[in-house]
Amino acid sequence: MEILKTLIPEFYDLEWRNKVTDMKGYMYGKNSMPWPLAHRDINFHYTGVLDYKNRAFVCLSKSLYSGDKYHGCTVPEHDDSEGLVEMEIINGYHFF
Repeated sequence: MEILKTLIPEFYDLEWRNKVTDMKGYMYGKNSMPWPLAHRDINFHYTGVLDYKNRAFVCLSKSLYSGDKYHGCTVPEHDDSEGLVEMEIINGYHFF
């Protein structure tokens, strides 16, 4: 988690909602990217592979939607009381 906060500082309030392994799980966060992406709620499935020899990792993220089940955990309904809008990630690829 700390590595992600350092490598992708635009994402904040990142938290594991359901951690399956160190590189796979259901996460929640917000982002501070420029408009029109700014301050969106994101519930997403995150999975990746660590390459210890080359000190790198590759990961894929996809949105999870309200009511979806992820390893027995249910994604909650979106709360827009703070005026935030959900962001949909079809396929997010990251290489570090």
